[in-house]
Amino acid sequence: MKSFFQNMNFVRGVMLICLIAAATLGYLGYKEKAYVADLEDKVDRAAGLLAHQVQERAVQLNQLKKLESGSEFESLEKTAAYIRQTAILKTVNVGEVDITENRAKDNVVPGTKDESWSIRPKERTTAFSRSQVANFLYMLEARSPFVVVTHAEFRLEKKGRPEEHPSDRWTYEADVTIRSPLN
Repeated sequence: MKSFFQNMNFVRGVMLICLIAAATLGYLGYKEKAYVADLEDKVDRAAGLLAHQVQERAVQLNQLKKLESGSEFESLEKTAAYIRQTAILKTVNVGEVDITENRAKDNVVPGTKDESWSIRPKERTTAFSRSQVANFLYMLEARSPFVVVTHAEFRLEKKGRPEEHPSDRWTYEADVTIRSPLN
């Protein structure tokens, strides 16, 4: 080694500098590779969550655009048809309903009108399970943001003695309020 430095010339000096530079660059490259691998792991974990959040926000944006444009109001132009379609859904299946429009209410929100409708089974004696009626009322509200069930009354199909366990058969009456724009 001593002879190497005693006989140092330009070529040997460049070789020594290149060796030191290669070792330094190798160490820095290894360190940066580990940093890049760590960042890739973080991106892989966060990408799924971020994609889900973007999808949720896109759905919210579409809902807000519909609300702003009033297209949701237009879908409830024929209220009785909306209620009847909901009543015959596969998940609801309460059959034919009797729909009566109630007296109009005062406007709560400027530029809109609130209409109230009463709903009963077509045959007053027809009874349903409590879950069917509850699902029907839920679906009325879930399918449109402008429909609200404002009153619901359940009555047992037939009353029994207090010590007997009643059957899960009910008749119902319900009132819904539907908000729509003034024409």
